[in-house]
Parts: sequence; structure tokens; C-alpha cells
Amino acid sequence: RSVFRDHPDWDEILRLNRADQVVDGGLSTPLWFNGRHVLAPPLQLGGLESVNREKMIVLCQSLGIKVIEKAWKPKDITRHGELFFVGSGIGVMSPTHLLGRKINKTNFLAVRLWHHYRSWALHKAII
Repeated sequence: RSVFRDHPDWDEILRLNRADQVVDGGLSTPLWFNGRHVLAPPLQLGGLESVNREKMIVLCQSLGIKVIEKAWKPKDITRHGELFFVGSGIGVMSPTHLLGRKINKTNFLAVRLWHHYRSWALHKAII
């Protein structure tokens, strides 16, 4: 996390374990849509369980998108798919770069989830 603090221009980071697997984000939960499923880093790798992580998993499932808790590496994202972060402070955020490379040419799923998440949050706020 000290690297994150040293780069105030960064909005988010991927925290990795010794095997270079994604464990968590700096401030939110990273999720990766590989084109078929959303992959969430397994909590046993050391990431934090959060309300929004669970809400996004349930939201994906309600939209017919299967969510699998499975280890993945940043290099997997650069090949294909869509990376996004979820958290109470950001809702849903799509990064533009990873490992110095441009990613997320389309943000189809992130935008779709953002709209559904926002509707849910606003509905909860009204009640």
C-alpha cells in the first residue's frame, strides 16, 4: 500500500501475493470478466470481504452472469476481458491502464453493472 500512497495520480492498484495472483485492490475489490464469467479473487488469498463485493456478486448472478471465485493474474487481463473495481466509495470503476498498457477498450459489463448498482443504491436510499 505504500506504493499506492507514493503515487497520488493512481486511482487504484492490484495487490498481489507471492505467486503474482490478484488478492485485492488498494481501496476496493477487483473483478475480472473474462468474456464468459466474472472472476473474483478468493478471500482465502487474503483479500477483504466487503458489502459491495458481495452485492456485486449477487447483482451479477441476478443478471445471469456466473461469478467464480478463482485466482487470476494481471497478465490474464491484458489478453482479453474487462477489469473493474467495486467498492462503496466508487460504485463501479473501470481502469484505463494496467502494467503500462491500455486496457478495457469496451466497458460493457462495468457500465451495465453501474446502472443496476446505482438503481439499487438509490432505491435503498429512498426507503
